[in-house]
Amino acid sequence: MNGGTKRGGWTWLLLAGLGKIFGGENHPAGQARAQVYFSASRGMVLAAENLPELPPDRVYQVWAISGDSPVSAGTFQRERDGRGSLIALSQIPPPNAMAITVEPTGGVPLPTGPKYLQGLAE
Repeated sequence: MNGGTKRGGWTWLLLAGLGKIFGGENHPAGQARAQVYFSASRGMVLAAENLPELPPDRVYQVWAISGDSPVSAGTFQRERDGRGSLIALSQIPPPNAMAITVEPTGGVPLPTGPKYLQGLAE
């Protein structure tokens, strides 16, 4: 997990695959990573790569975490090349951390699935 840096009102975070931390390179998220650009006034942009393929009834869901309260920033699906992206223009509270979980299609109000990627803000 890497800390964020701030540039021009945007906070940049690199989300590392938790497989590298907990399960080694053979964990499904071992090679996955994502970059997030976050602005409290402009929203968030996420670009992920090396994502594992999911069953048809599952999606990746992005969470902005402030304290102990995760707020959904939206869901996205993996493309054939293992990449995924999300642009969230809604107001999201400034996060202490960001995470990506695997959830049922349509998303959920609070995380329930496995956490694949996570990164800490400053």
